[in-house]
Amino acid sequence: MVPRRTVALPAAALVVALALAAGAAAAPPPEDVCGACGESFEAAADEAGTPVTVVESSLDVHVRANGSARVVVQNELAGDGAPRVANHSDAVLAALAEGDDALAPVPKNATLSVDGSRVRITHVDRDFGHASFGGVVLADAVHDARTGWEVDTDAFRLHAPDGYTITAGASGDVLSRESGEYVDDDYVAFAPDGGAVSTVATELAIGVEVLPGFLAASGLVLAVPVVALAVLLRALGAFVDRAGTPENTERVGRALAAAGALVAVVAVASGLADTSFSLVGATALFAALTATVVGGLAATDRLDGARVLTAAAVGTPLALGVVATGVGAALHPGIATMTAARALSAGLLAAHGWAFAVVGATRTERGGWTDVATAVVPFVAVIAPLGGIVALLGPTSLLWFLVFGWVPLLAAFGLPAYWLGAALAAE
Repeated sequence: MVPRRTVALPAAALVVALALAAGAAAAPPPEDVCGACGESFEAAADEAGTPVTVVESSLDVHVRANGSARVVVQNELAGDGAPRVANHSDAVLAALAEGDDALAPVPKNATLSVDGSRVRITHVDRDFGHASFGGVVLADAVHDARTGWEVDTDAFRLHAPDGYTITAGASGDVLSRESGEYVDDDYVAFAPDGGAVSTVATELAIGVEVLPGFLAASGLVLAVPVVALAVLLRALGAFVDRAGTPENTERVGRALAAAGALVAVVAVASGLADTSFSLVGATALFAALTATVVGGLAATDRLDGARVLTAAAVGTPLALGVVATGVGAALHPGIATMTAARALSAGLLAAHGWAFAVVGATRTERGGWTDVATAVVPFVAVIAPLGGIVALLGPTSLLWFLVFGWVPLLAAFGLPAYWLGAALAAE
């Protein structure tokens, strides 16, 4: 017989394993938007044997209708820095061209000019973007940095082509950011106007660009969990067949409810779970609260059917995710979209784990091909939430988390959830 204390541990394991997984999957910092501004220019001038001090700098990118861009970098230098740089312009440009980690890297054929104390570097980036579906221009360079861009200059301005307006990534004719601000890695799109036709064309253009890669990455991300879950479901069924189920589910329910309440209190009190709904903290909180609900119903002998169990085990975390979406968006309007995506994803993750209880309660003998649904439906039930999470947060950010964090955790959490469901069904 499986020890009854097993059911009291999954929520605590959820907190620890998710924290470890999140730390392992931490994303690198945003890239610098300008490779010829401020400190970068000072370093290049120093390498060219002309030390200078930059007082103020800016980067202007003027996009054209064919997707190319005219790039203008301006550095205001202290003292006689500008004339000295003019005398060593070839060496300074060569030093700048060695770096290619900016939004619009400086090529060797760039032009350097001096006006008083101001040094201006201009060049044309022919690969900055391209004209796509319906005449929409997409800024590929902005999308290339998967962690976004940090503005390392006093002013960064991305100008729409003449006669165009920005229809994705910002609004108006110019996307402007100041020092210390960020530019997301989403596509910035330009269209002839901001009307309905241009809006639809913009969405289609972006969809054409990202959909193939998104589907390929999603397939890669989901491949390992799909195989792992298929094996896991088989193993859980075999385990319960051999070990049996507890006779007193009321005691199991009380232990589960107590453990869930404890983990929920710890998650909130420690700051792991807050109103920004980080994936780790929100998932731990939602799973723990669901444990309290499911355990409380089991302790009072109210889980008397698959529908009640499904509503409690799967419906509770999904409802918590929806409520958290509204709360997070209201309290953090500046990051409302990301907060909502994390809250919904946390609800799906918590529901994913608790779906094993429903599958355990509805398991049947599987013999031959007589009832394919009994084999397919449970499998689909525990796979579907992963597809929703990938759609909300994107496949790239979840690859390591799902494969090395969530799947091993689910193997530990799925057992007591499945076992509890089987025990309830056996009564």
